[in-house]
Amino acid sequence: MNRLIENLAPVRSSESWLRFAIYSLIVFSTFSRTGVDGSIILLEFVVLYRWLRFRRIEKPPFWMAAPFLVFLGTAVLSSLVNPNLPGNLIALHGLFRFLLPFVMVPALFAVDSRRLLSVFAAIVVLVALYGMAQYYFGINWLRPEKTSLIPLGSVSEGGSVLYRAKGVFRNPIIYSSVMLMVGVLLVSLFMSARGTEKKFWLAAGVMSFVAVASSGTRSAALGLFVGLLVLAVRLRPRYSVPLISISLAGFALLAGLVLSGKLRMEGGEVAAYPLAARFLNSNIENATERLYRWEAGWLAIQQNPWLGVGPDKTLKAKVIRFMIKVSRKHGNYKYRLLPTGLIHNVHLQVAFHYGWLGLAAVFGIWAAFFYWNGLWIRRAGAEAPFEVGILWGTSAALAGSLIDGFFNNNFLDGMNQAVIMMFFGLSLHSGLVIRRRLAGGSEGGGDG
Repeated sequence: MNRLIENLAPVRSSESWLRFAIYSLIVFSTFSRTGVDGSIILLEFVVLYRWLRFRRIEKPPFWMAAPFLVFLGTAVLSSLVNPNLPGNLIALHGLFRFLLPFVMVPALFAVDSRRLLSVFAAIVVLVALYGMAQYYFGINWLRPEKTSLIPLGSVSEGGSVLYRAKGVFRNPIIYSSVMLMVGVLLVSLFMSARGTEKKFWLAAGVMSFVAVASSGTRSAALGLFVGLLVLAVRLRPRYSVPLISISLAGFALLAGLVLSGKLRMEGGEVAAYPLAARFLNSNIENATERLYRWEAGWLAIQQNPWLGVGPDKTLKAKVIRFMIKVSRKHGNYKYRLLPTGLIHNVHLQVAFHYGWLGLAAVFGIWAAFFYWNGLWIRRAGAEAPFEVGILWGTSAALAGSLIDGFFNNNFLDGMNQAVIMMFFGLSLHSGLVIRRRLAGGSEGGGDG
C-alpha cells in the first residue's frame, strides 16, 4: 500500500501543476501576453514530464496534428533558405504556441471545464468594464508606457473626449479581435445552458460585444456579425432561415448605403455620435489605402511565392518599396498611415512570410478543426450539451476571426494567436469528451 501511494504521488503532483498551468492560462488570456506565454511553456513542460514518466497522454487523430507539423516544417524551411538566417531563427521562437491545443487536452481532463470557463467569463467581464472606463474617461492605468489611447472624438464642442478602448492590449485592434471570439463562445454556451447559468453566460457575452463596440474596430464588428450568423444555424430551421435571410439582406442594404456614402455623418453629427460616425463613414474612398496595401502585399509575395521571405518581422519592410510602386501607379497616392510594411490582411501577410505553402498549411489547420467540430456536433446529439456549446462556439468564433483577419494581422499577433490556439484546444478536448461518453468510458477530471 505504501509503495502504491508513493507511485501515485508524482501523478497527483503533476496533475496539480496541470491545473495551475491551465488556470493561469485562462486568467492571463485576456490581458497579459507574458503571462500567457509563461503558462503555455509551463503546460508544455508538465505534459512532457508526464509523457516521459508515465507514457500517459491523450492522443488526437494524426490528421489533426498533420497540418500543424506541415506549417512548422514550412516555417523552419523558409527560415533556412532565406537570407537573414539569425533573424529568422530568432523569430521562430513564437512557434511554441502551436503546441498549445495538444497540451491543453490533459490539463482540461484534470479540471472542471465549466468552472474553468466560468472563471474565464468573470475575467472577461472585468476587462470589458475596464475598456468601458477607457472609452468614457480615458483612463490608461495598465500598460500606459506601451501605447496611449486613441481619441475617438468629443461628444460636443468643447465637451469630454471619448477614446477607443484597448483594454490592456497594445491597441484596440488586438483587444477587439480577442473579445469578438470570446463573446461568440460565451453566447454559444448561453444557448446550450439551462436555468440561471444561462443568464451568466449571456451577460458575459454581451459585455464582450460592448467591448468590441467601444474599441471602434470595424473589422471586429464584421467578424462578430459573421460569428453570430454561424450560431444562428443552431436554431430550429423555422427560426434560423428567416433570421439569417433577414440579417444578410439587412447587412447588404446597410453596407451598400455606408459604402456609397449616403449615411455619411458630418460636422455636428460626428461630434455628437463619434462612435457611430466611425462605422458609418466607412466608404470606398476611406478603404482605398487598405486596397493599395493589399495590392502591394500581392506584388511582394510574387518575389518569394512558395516559401516567403521568412518569419523575421523586420522583413516586412520589403513591402514598403511595393507600396511606393503602387502609390506611383495610382497618381502618387499619399498614404494616411506611414508605410510600415504591414499589409493589413493576415492571409496575405502569412503568404508573404511563409509563402503559399505556409498559407495552405494554416488553412489546413483551420479546416481540420472545422471538420473535427462538425464531426462531434453531429455525433453528440443530446449527450453533451456543454461540450456541443463549446464546439459550436469555437467554430463560430474562429469563423469570425477569419473574416476579421482580412483587415488586420490577428493570427500573427502573439496574443491573438494564443487565444486562437486556446480555442483549438477547447475544441479538441470537447470532441474527445464526447468520444469517451459515446464509448461509455471515463472522462477523467470534472468536465461539467
